[in-house]
Amino acid sequence: MDIETAIKLNRIKVIPKSQKVDDLIKKELEAAEQTITKAQNEEDTSWKIDKAFYAAFYAARAYMYRERLIENEDHGAVIIFLEDKVKNGELSIDALSYYKSLSSARKADRYQHSFTEERARISVEQAEKLVSEVKKILAQENGKHRHGEVILSFIPFLI
Repeated sequence: MDIETAIKLNRIKVIPKSQKVDDLIKKELEAAEQTITKAQNEEDTSWKIDKAFYAAFYAARAYMYRERLIENEDHGAVIIFLEDKVKNGELSIDALSYYKSLSSARKADRYQHSFTEERARISVEQAEKLVSEVKKILAQENGKHRHGEVILSFIPFLI
């Protein structure tokens, strides 16, 4: 499924041009950073996996906001968005794989109670890499939103 189809099916919503996205992007990136730190320091394996997933999710949402898009309470829509970014060469296939892996680990942890210390460690590493890549992509925008808004002057300081 592509982004346009996901929009038609209401899996992804378009943010109106009248709504500023600067603060939304900043908020999601800050949440991603804070959640990575919490995951790194978490002792409970289950919570470590959960926090690693959410750090990646927040970074992906920031990326979607840059495009004036947001998932409609549908984590699968985030994958649709990230797959599109891989297709157009903006995002690495590794970053997409990390997100899918984190999503799978979270589901396995939550629904099958199958998690290990090693899986938790890998989850945190994958989230760190995905968040870092998204921040670099957003920083490359040179302060311009794709629709002409000036944004993201804070991002170079987060990298």
